[in-house]
Amino acid sequence: MRLPAAFWVIAALFACLCAVYNAKTPYRHAGVLVYQRGHVPDVGAPDERQHANYVRHIMDGKGFPVLDPADPQLEDNYQSHQPPLYYVLTAGWCKITGADPTSPDSGFMARFPNLLIGLLTLFGVFKAVRWGLGDDNVALAATAFAGLLPMNIALHAAVTNDPLLYSLCTWCLAFVAKGMGGSQTRGVWVAAGLCAGAAVLTKTTGIVLLPILLAASFLAYRSPSRGKALGWMWSCLLALGVALPWLARNKAVYGDYFAVSVFNLAFKNSPQASMFIGELGPVAYWSQWVLWWTSRSLVGVFGYMDIFINEVAGKEGSAMFYVLVFALLGIVAAGAVLSLAKSKARKDEDVDEEGPKADPRTFHLLNALMATLVIVLFIRFNLQYFQGQARYLLPALLPLATVFGLGVVYWSGTKAKFGWVGGTVFLLALNAFALASLVQGFEVRLAGA
Repeated sequence: MRLPAAFWVIAALFACLCAVYNAKTPYRHAGVLVYQRGHVPDVGAPDERQHANYVRHIMDGKGFPVLDPADPQLEDNYQSHQPPLYYVLTAGWCKITGADPTSPDSGFMARFPNLLIGLLTLFGVFKAVRWGLGDDNVALAATAFAGLLPMNIALHAAVTNDPLLYSLCTWCLAFVAKGMGGSQTRGVWVAAGLCAGAAVLTKTTGIVLLPILLAASFLAYRSPSRGKALGWMWSCLLALGVALPWLARNKAVYGDYFAVSVFNLAFKNSPQASMFIGELGPVAYWSQWVLWWTSRSLVGVFGYMDIFINEVAGKEGSAMFYVLVFALLGIVAAGAVLSLAKSKARKDEDVDEEGPKADPRTFHLLNALMATLVIVLFIRFNLQYFQGQARYLLPALLPLATVFGLGVVYWSGTKAKFGWVGGTVFLLALNAFALASLVQGFEVRLAGA
């Protein structure tokens, strides 16, 4: 089945906005952080300088970098422990286009691969919801959320490995949804396994996809078509096989499979959760710091978590803006809950030429499991380091987008086929505020350099 015209509208809006965010965000320019630590060598996207240095290392034919806590240039190289897939792809792109990721003049082209990856992610969100729920209205609204959320656009307008992780997680879940819907072809199992393995080769968080594949095997075993269970088990083993060479390399270089020990040594001076908890108490730490910072950065906080939407209105005005957005998103989420409460079992006619749809309950269960696993890892990380950044939660982009899609369509009532329009207008309004804040915010921070 061809993609509806509305999908291409959303994709075009994402591409245009991504290009604007890219052009308006400084690349490798020094500046001043107003709310944090003063002068910094790179005021643009968080950790972008270090990711770009990794890409340059690959381009120079030096192989994969090794993170050394004693490195005198650690401030420029602290992403060297990351798995290599994103950096290899971006290095290839830069070689082809002649871009130098360490040059301020090459920022737009060095960032551009993530725009292309983002388009692939939007396609994955749409297909996943279509395969999982058989509802194009929900799929379009979900795609609008994934493509037009300001923070997600900003991440796709930077040199960072996060977008590739989001895309691979989305596509793995999409293939699971397709497979659980009746397809028993080896191609679906292979595709899901390759996506999961590639996700681990992109960022360690990709490991959450292995329990998803195991859960698919368990659910298939409990269904009438038990033969699928073995297929999903093989898919999980394939994912492990793809990731194993890198994990073995970590074991040989760092002494553990996920480079945790060297990461802890290199980041021992980073903000420790114990320090915040000791000074503020656990309730204040989790509510006023982790929850508050993370919530705002889900909508959009730019630069090094230093530029807030509607910042021109001052701290209180900015806070009230986010509260209003959260209230609106809460109403949408309530609609999703009401939609689920009213949902019925899939009907036999919910089949098209792409194959049978998954039982919606199975799709929702796997989405919930994905979200839970990502949240657990996020909490675990914040038990050790303070990292109130929603980008660590966006591997669960598909579950979040599905909730938005269900809610928007529920509140649209009889106008469900136009639900994506309302969601798109809301998100475009958010982007208008975000871009105005981003442009003004960077002007102030660059002027103080």
